[in-house]
Amino acid sequence: MPHARTPPQGGGARRQSQHQQNVAEHRPSAAKTQAAIRGRTQDRAIVATPWLPLADPVAITIVIGGPPTAKGRPRMTRRGFAYTPAATRKYEAHGRLAAQLAMDGRPPIGAPCRAEIMIDLPVPQSWSTKRRDAALCGDIRPTSRPDADNYIKAALDAINKIVVADDSLIIELSARKRYAAVPQLTIIVTPLAAAATQVRP
Repeated sequence: MPHARTPPQGGGARRQSQHQQNVAEHRPSAAKTQAAIRGRTQDRAIVATPWLPLADPVAITIVIGGPPTAKGRPRMTRRGFAYTPAATRKYEAHGRLAAQLAMDGRPPIGAPCRAEIMIDLPVPQSWSTKRRDAALCGDIRPTSRPDADNYIKAALDAINKIVVADDSLIIELSARKRYAAVPQLTIIVTPLAAAATQVRP
């Protein structure tokens, strides 16, 4: 015949009661649990849409190594067909590769943004040491052709649909030509705050 369980006596009963009370105190309430779930969901939403207007937008830096190449004018064949010069096509392909590396698999920016372009040109090899030093110090500036806008066109074509969804989203633009010891073209793209209706998927 089974024996009935005897309830704990004395100190055992008190310890069991105290244990149950501690568990109840540390168990989160339903409201707190739902709040925590909502917080985690909101965090995931921010990560999933990184190009929505944020308080501290992340700038993307693209560096195209080597002497910058300005966008050449379309050439015409004898039969009247237009084509892009080979030097321009090669440089823009090099720029697109640099843009892809900078984005590291991220989607293009779909919000209005600012672009800052630094055009670091090589100092002519025929110049004297004194003139070269003056150029690197900024005392001599590159005022010869190609024009800055042709470098800008090559830069924006390189990042179009890779860094930005469309180059029409670039609403602020600044560019500078200078002589540098290491020739390269640097583009810094920064998303700007805008209404949600102006953000493209």
